[in-house]
Amino acid sequence: MKIESDKWYPIEQCAAALEVTEDAVARYFRAKKGSRRLSGEKRGPRQKWHAKGRELIDFRKRLNYND
Repeated sequence: MKIESDKWYPIEQCAAALEVTEDAVARYFRAKKGSRRLSGEKRGPRQKWHAKGRELIDFRKRLNYND
């Protein structure tokens, strides 16, 4: 999956990009600190988690994904 740095991705697409479940991504968003912390914000009328593309790219690098 190609990740654009300026685009916002919903939790479903974050899970696909990171190759994990949506529950795992939700835990990454709620993590207090450390390498398993994924920065994001709740957006939209239903207040669902979203992450910026550049944050997903940095997160993948921290977890040593093979790109």
